[in-house]
Order: sequence, then C-alpha cells, then structure tokens
Amino acid sequence: MKVAGIAAIVVSVAAMGWGSIGCSSPGKASDGGRSGAGRQEQTVTLTVDAFTLAPGSQGFKCQTFANPLGRDLSIVGWEFNSGSSSAHHLLVFPEENAQNSPLADCQMRAEQDIILGSQSHWESVHFPVGVATPVAASRGLVLRFHYLNRKSTSEQVEGPTLKLKLAPAGAVRSRTGVYSFTNTHINVAAGQTGSATLTVTVPYDMQLVWSVSHMHDHGVSLIGKVGDKVIYTSRSADNPRTKVFDTPLAVRAGAKITFACTFRASPDYDLHYGLSLSTNEMCNMKGGYIRADGQTPKPFVPEPGFGSRVGSS
Repeated sequence: MKVAGIAAIVVSVAAMGWGSIGCSSPGKASDGGRSGAGRQEQTVTLTVDAFTLAPGSQGFKCQTFANPLGRDLSIVGWEFNSGSSSAHHLLVFPEENAQNSPLADCQMRAEQDIILGSQSHWESVHFPVGVATPVAASRGLVLRFHYLNRKSTSEQVEGPTLKLKLAPAGAVRSRTGVYSFTNTHINVAAGQTGSATLTVTVPYDMQLVWSVSHMHDHGVSLIGKVGDKVIYTSRSADNPRTKVFDTPLAVRAGAKITFACTFRASPDYDLHYGLSLSTNEMCNMKGGYIRADGQTPKPFVPEPGFGSRVGSS
C-alpha cells in the first residue's frame, strides 16, 4: 500500500494481538540531506497494542519486538507518539534473541542498557550527521512505558508508536552509548520548596549528543551544567523535550556534570524519592554520548545517588 506517497511494506505480527511493525523506504533521503547524497534513510515503525487504563491507575507496560529487519541497526533518531496525555515516559532496551510478544504489565528495571528514552507525549528527534545508536542483529527491542490516568474515567490508549530513523550503510562515523544519572537524595518537607543536586565526574573525554530530564508531578525545574555552563534546562516535569546538540558537546575527562532539581511539595506529605508519580519524586538526567577516542562507548550509569551531593532541602 501507499502511505503519504511513500512506498511501504507492512509486516504484521498482530495475529495474536501482538502489535505491528511497519517499514518504509523513501525514494531518496528527505531529512535535509542528512543521509548524504544518493543514500536512503530508512524508517521502521513499531506499533504497540492498544490498552485500557482504569481510573486513577498507574503502572508500567512493556512490549517486546524482534529485530524488525534481522540485521544490525544504526538509529539516527526517533519519533514517538504516546497516544495519550497520561503517558509519563518511554524507555527502550535492547534484548538478546528477542521475539515478538504481546503488551503486558511489567516492573521498573535498571537503566544500564537503555538505548533511548523520551519524556514527551510526542516528539521527533534526529542526531547530528554521522552519529547513530547501534543495535546488533541478534537483538530486538523492549519498549517500556509508564502511565498515570489522573481522570475519574477509564481511558483507551490506541497503539502508541515509535518510529526509528535508520542510517544507510556507510553513513555512520560515531556510535553512541547512554549516560543516566539518578539522585535518590530527595527530602522536601510538606508544603515547602526544596532542591536536590548531584555532581558526577566524567571518566574520559566524551561528547554529549542528547539530554533529557526526568521528574514527577512536584518537579518545578531541572538545570544541567558542565562546570559553570548550563547545557540543559527544563521548566516542566510533564512533557519535557529532548535536547539534541547540533554539534556534539565536548566534555573533557575530569569535568563535572551537575544537575539540580527543584520541587514543590504537597502540604499533605513530605517528599522523597520513589516510583509514584503523584506522591514521590525523581531527579534524573539522561542522554546519549560518544567517546572522543572513537571507541564504542559503554553505558555510563553510576549507582543511584553516586557522586558529590550538594544537599537536599
């Protein structure tokens, strides 16, 4: 069939209510020439099963997809549509020998191996030219969502989608790894405004490619710095945007990355770190980076709360 004038091949894995995978290959590169002359940037769309959120319900949903093309993938960007304003975030994990499976309830998992994440209900992200996130041919993808239905009625969420933008052969010069920093030291008295700050020391020369914040309902702002230079600012806990550095931001070994979250606590309870969007808080900063020495980067994920803490009040 034709989709908006683009030839598309749709491979369905929905026979057992299992979502679907759509693959489209435009006749030529259409993203401002990012893919290079004569090269095609391919798109793969992962469509998640529809589901229902009970009134006031909160939890995690996961769906696993086999490698959609059965080969090594080089992800140069993504477009995410959560299908609902009740969405809090999406995290994507690689999984060895993954098979297509239906959507299911799941639990929070460690972030050492995430490859991308979005905090927005909808957003489109594209990396700088020549930069990509690799996924091996032997690996599929697990999409994990966190939802909270704040309404007094049930909500039907129709097929969230993740569109992966893939680099053509020979177009990738640098491969990204993930960094994910978590400050668990959050203590704000009921009815008060307070902050939590964490500083992490960079272990080797790197270049930051993208950054995004993660807070819950009480979050007022997150400000990230390298040294004294502000590199990321979010003024909203809901729907913060991913920042992509047009030119990857160079950070030298030994430099300090500091991020500070400000919270306004409910008058009904003290505020601490935890999973609940409505009664707990988180102060996280995550993103993608490349190593300056050209090595394939490993996840840079210190233990939660690890680093130099500048108090919480």
